[in-house]
Amino acid sequence: KGLCGDLLGGAGTNTNTQNRLCWAPIFSFAKVFNESFSSFIEYNSHSLILGSSYAPSQEIPMRGTFAIKLADEDNYEINSFSEMTWVFRLSLGF
Repeated sequence: KGLCGDLLGGAGTNTNTQNRLCWAPIFSFAKVFNESFSSFIEYNSHSLILGSSYAPSQEIPMRGTFAIKLADEDNYEINSFSEMTWVFRLSLGF
């Protein structure tokens, strides 16, 4: 985590407690294999995610993403396989 503070009223991520707002680097690396399929690794200061994305049709702007959360903010270490979280996202463009 980078710079943390209570500027702008905090993070606003929890309704019961006020968390500090932290600024941190965010990055991703991706390999686009073709117009339908890509793979990526992403770090967003809360987790490290490895996944793939697939668009089944070029006529419909829809994409499905399936990923695994390798590490989280609690310890910043790679989780054991039983602790890893699977992520599925479905997005539709306009």
